[in-house]
Amino acid sequence: MRKFIILCVMVSLLIMPFTAFAENDTAVNISSKSAVLMDASSGKILLNKNGEERLPIASITKVMTLILVFESIDAGEISIDEEISISENASSMGGSQVFLDSGFSYKASDLIKSI
Repeated sequence: MRKFIILCVMVSLLIMPFTAFAENDTAVNISSKSAVLMDASSGKILLNKNGEERLPIASITKVMTLILVFESIDAGEISIDEEISISENASSMGGSQVFLDSGFSYKASDLIKSI
């Protein structure tokens, strides 16, 4: 599952229009402010556009959360049907809102969908 999520993120980066240059100086059109594409096997950087620039982490935290959740499910640490209680702090977070009520419990599958 983790490889599928990483693949989806990589594909979404590749289909967005912006111009960066791959190792062979071939222009690639993608619209993001920065992007890095790396061969996971060798660690070789295949494409780098402002890869060292500090930017807000935005949705990458959602992707990382999903990776950790699916790894925990695969390892048997949690169940997709497990009830998770929402804290006051979590329910008051800004940004994208799903309006979770503090003190209430939701199934892990529903929280995954809300991401």
